[in-house]
Amino acid sequence: MAIDNTSRRVRLIAVVVLATLALTVQAGPLEPPGPPGEPTMIPIDRVDPRFPIHPEMFPVTISESGSYYLTGNVSTTGDGIIIQVNDVTIDLMGFTLAGGTGLGIDGSSSWRVTVRNGTIRNWSDTGVRLDGNAVLRDLIVRQNGGSGIDVGIDGQVVDCTVDGNIVHGIIAHTGSLVKDSLASDNYENGIWVRTVGDAGGLVTGCVIDNNLRNGIRADGMVTILGNHVRGNDGGGANGKAGIWLFGSHNRVEGNTVLDNNIGIDVDGDYNVVVRNIVGGNLVRNFDEDVTATGNYVPVWSVGTTGAPDPWANIEQP
Repeated sequence: MAIDNTSRRVRLIAVVVLATLALTVQAGPLEPPGPPGEPTMIPIDRVDPRFPIHPEMFPVTISESGSYYLTGNVSTTGDGIIIQVNDVTIDLMGFTLAGGTGLGIDGSSSWRVTVRNGTIRNWSDTGVRLDGNAVLRDLIVRQNGGSGIDVGIDGQVVDCTVDGNIVHGIIAHTGSLVKDSLASDNYENGIWVRTVGDAGGLVTGCVIDNNLRNGIRADGMVTILGNHVRGNDGGGANGKAGIWLFGSHNRVEGNTVLDNNIGIDVDGDYNVVVRNIVGGNLVRNFDEDVTATGNYVPVWSVGTTGAPDPWANIEQP
């Protein structure tokens, strides 16, 4: 009988436990839901904390640091975007900023400005001019009355197309990087690296063609690496070159320089010009100033007997 009583008690306890569990599951959360109408979505300023720039707002003056984006194509006869502060990002969102009087985007006194992802064209002056530590990326800048892009010291111009501008394509100052960009059909230099002191600059992976003066002008301490430079001053009207080393201590390596007026023109001192392919240029492939000193420009002409120096520039007919 004692065994039977214990068995009954065990079965009773099991039933009570199961009933308690069932009530707990059915009861749900103890806290009641919030009042009707309480918002459940994330506010828009937390999803995208940027400031919109609408076409009807032009001309636009930015006087507060932050991130801005264009909401539609702009076509105006007035001013563009004037930046008066540092630390600004402008995303053109794939739209076109067409003008217009003056500059498309003027941040000439503002540092750490980024402009990306859109087209800037037909302004009476320069397309976009920024001061130091600027970044320009994924832009098309064309047919402006001044230069296309003018970026201050330590700037970056990456993946941009700059063509048909009345002055220079790209002006990049001391310490700047110009990479994977196209500079073509500009009325003066395709890319001009304006350096002061020993900070230099880098032009790499670019296509520079059919500009009316020099393809690349380097004022000193510039590395020009792995570019395709073709057809600059192709008619010979201006006496210019595919690559013009106006200054000293430049390094020119691994470029293809074809069908320009002069191929590589070395006017400064202590320049190193190696491993380039140069040919078909109208006047001559290489031109070194007779007063220049300390330059290293080894040349091996195709068809010459003997193996070339591994550092030699390959001269094609």
